[in-house]
Amino acid sequence: MGRGGGQDVERVIDLTRTLFPGFPTTIPDVPAVERWTATTYDSHGYSAWGWSMVEHIGTHVDAPLHFFAKGRNVTALRADELVVQARVLDFVDQARATSSRTVTIADLEAEERRMGRIPDGSAVLLCSGWSDRSIDAGGYLGWDGTAHRSPGWSAEAVEWLLAERGIVALGTDTSSIDAGDTDDAFAHKALLGADRYAVEGLINLEGLIDHSSFRLVVGVIPWESGTGGPCRALALVGAAAGRAA
Repeated sequence: MGRGGGQDVERVIDLTRTLFPGFPTTIPDVPAVERWTATTYDSHGYSAWGWSMVEHIGTHVDAPLHFFAKGRNVTALRADELVVQARVLDFVDQARATSSRTVTIADLEAEERRMGRIPDGSAVLLCSGWSDRSIDAGGYLGWDGTAHRSPGWSAEAVEWLLAERGIVALGTDTSSIDAGDTDDAFAHKALLGADRYAVEGLINLEGLIDHSSFRLVVGVIPWESGTGGPCRALALVGAAAGRAA
């Protein structure tokens, strides 16, 4: 058993997707991740890659500035907002039944009956079972030929979590906290408009659905004036996290 931050840590779960050349984005007319050779052992005596990507790709953070011109940028997010208690909402069955299903207040109430009260001031992460999908338009992005079909958060659920649980952040294992076929970014506007942030493109949430809480670490790149950015997201699961009996 390791030790981290002064308390015993049972294990660390990586919640981060691997970025690679061609990793897609839902942002129209924006290219996928590109990589090129910056230096080689032969040319410089050391090796380095160059990368080109939009801020919002793979496992990444959306800062309030992403939707609001006067919102905080990613560098302005405080360290204590990026290391927080978290809860995973088990939404796998609902997403399998309806690919564009959104979380309702009733879903949140059912979750609290299942695992207890969602911790105040926490991050709540949506587990839809998206982790094992292929990283392409028809898999991860949910494209069916006419629209992106993926589950997400409803504005009502976001507003309830803000008002009743004072959440710091929302997350999802899909490419967006909004449902893929929404005609407006309701969840983004509700969350980022309240000066909170989102973490999108998570993986391995299935292993956390039976924990009442755990510690989430969001290691986002602090781009100057960034609207968000790729991050390394980690779950620290310890004895105090409380696994369901």
